[in-house]
Amino acid sequence: MAFNQPYQPTPLSNADLIATAVAQTVALNPQSQACAATAPTSTPTPYQYVHVTPTATPYPCNNSAIMVSETYPDHTQLDLNQYFNKSWRLKNIGTCTWSTGYRLAFYSGNSMSAPSYVNMPYAVPPGGIVDIVVPMRAPGTAGVYTGYWGLYTDALVLFGKVWVTIDVDAAGPAPTATNPPSGFAVTSVTYANVSPVQTIQLCGLPTVYIINIEANITTNGAGIVTYYWVKSDLTNTATQTLTYGGASTQTVLLTYTIVGDAAEEDYWVKIYVDNPNHQLFSAMNFHTTCM
Repeated sequence: MAFNQPYQPTPLSNADLIATAVAQTVALNPQSQACAATAPTSTPTPYQYVHVTPTATPYPCNNSAIMVSETYPDHTQLDLNQYFNKSWRLKNIGTCTWSTGYRLAFYSGNSMSAPSYVNMPYAVPPGGIVDIVVPMRAPGTAGVYTGYWGLYTDALVLFGKVWVTIDVDAAGPAPTATNPPSGFAVTSVTYANVSPVQTIQLCGLPTVYIINIEANITTNGAGIVTYYWVKSDLTNTATQTLTYGGASTQTVLLTYTIVGDAAEEDYWVKIYVDNPNHQLFSAMNFHTTCM
């Protein structure tokens, strides 16, 4: 009786085992070959450059002022019904230019027979100084009186306040509202000071000069003076009013803004006294030099 031993397959190597497994997997999944053949390759996408032009963001300017000096300081003693010329010298310490649409307007208290508002006599740039003059009259009854006045933009936005306080004394003579005496006149106009406030030079733009000019206006007696400035560009400021209680001198101020090139230039200003003289006084000449 023959004895047959069981079949013993030849052992496969690891490489053969892996190949067999792969072949079986492919046989069970016939689509895998197509998938493997058609698998997409990763193609780098080129960068796209987008040019963005920055735009300037507008910022509102700032309105701010300080008082430099004033006539008729607090508790000045006046007579009954006395006319007087209250003025405030203000400096623009903000970033907005005060146009002639800006105004000083009565706010509260006693108006002392003053107009309801007074416009800026000329445009006041940042750093500029202006005298705002308000003609007033003391009340006819003794006492202490205060009036508050507000600084307003051309859009009537309040941004500052000043005030006037006077002591009215019944013991003094009460002046009457009469016309100035015959012969009343402005006897001289002299120029006290020319001081540069600011020179603005920007690349590619015209140079801007800001200059303060003071003038002394002297009269031979009591009365009311109206005047305005005439500039070398042949423009005039608004008419302003001064009230004199007697023969005296008052100082007025002009902030002159000049826009030009960087070259040296000659300029002038004059004061025209409309009342009572109807006279154009001599000029103040000055020269700008490029820094």
